[in-house]
Amino acid sequence: MNQLLEMISLSPNMPMVLATIIHVDGSAYRKEGASMLIFPDKSKLGLLSAGCLEADVIERASEFFEFGERCVLHFDMANEDDLAWGRGAGCNGRLTILLEPVCDSLLSGLLFTKKYLDTRKAVTRVIRFTHDMKVSDERFFLADESGICLEAATFWRLPTGLHPDFKTGGFVFVHHLQPKPRLFVFGGGDDAIPVASLASKTGFDVTVIDWRPAFGRIERFPEATKLLIEPLEKAFTDLSFSPEDLAVVMTHQFEKDEKILARLLESGPLFYLGVLGPRERTERLLRGTPFPDYLHSPVGLAIGARGPQEIAVSIVSEMIMEIRKTKETDC
Repeated sequence: MNQLLEMISLSPNMPMVLATIIHVDGSAYRKEGASMLIFPDKSKLGLLSAGCLEADVIERASEFFEFGERCVLHFDMANEDDLAWGRGAGCNGRLTILLEPVCDSLLSGLLFTKKYLDTRKAVTRVIRFTHDMKVSDERFFLADESGICLEAATFWRLPTGLHPDFKTGGFVFVHHLQPKPRLFVFGGGDDAIPVASLASKTGFDVTVIDWRPAFGRIERFPEATKLLIEPLEKAFTDLSFSPEDLAVVMTHQFEKDEKILARLLESGPLFYLGVLGPRERTERLLRGTPFPDYLHSPVGLAIGARGPQEIAVSIVSEMIMEIRKTKETDC
């Protein structure tokens, strides 16, 4: 969604239709909250499936550029012999998708969301539907409002998805929009390049930190959000960390890794901290300090990775797994 919001903020006057999955019954490639932007030339940004229904959604969206009314679509891909689809999609899922022209109140709400996500504040969008799935109301809440606003607090506790609205007899769609998770990669060696690239492509806000100018060139890390090339002591004065942040230490220099690890642990708990290398090396780096539960060593899933690309896959996969586990627990 962050990529879509970036597009909307860059071209707010361009005609666009926002397609969002609001309900999934059964199995589906993407879940509630997945969105796609559709343009008048029938191009798109984002995905709602593995390609099973995008063409159909785009065709239906083409009429919305002129009339500007919201519409709910239903797709049944549960039947492998579905002649209506003619493709035997067989995804075993039934999807409900909301189409909305990006204008007026929706445009204002999405620009509001972009503004606050950029300052690392979460936003919850709430859409109320009548019993026959007509949009009756919508609001955007800041996460901070859940502490002072009873209505916001109620929605904040619900997972992203469609829920019964017992007040009206209709339904309410709750969509939690989170800032990109921040990943700090300490070390700009060749094996850090695929880590930063893959993490960026999978939705992380990536900062690469190294003290060696030769390693910190933009052409080595074109997809990183930020490159911080300076002595480590200065870098730590320029950085701040939160319990939602992730970090990977991979400088390949024992003394540097030791200092970085010590400073990260002093900064307070992180969501995820990975250290490249075997566990006994990390134990020596810690010098007797207990392993916090968020410290992963060796970093990455145990997939038998060989070489920088596979190691990057194992690291990013583990970070995504930890994020998903936390979200499921919160729900």
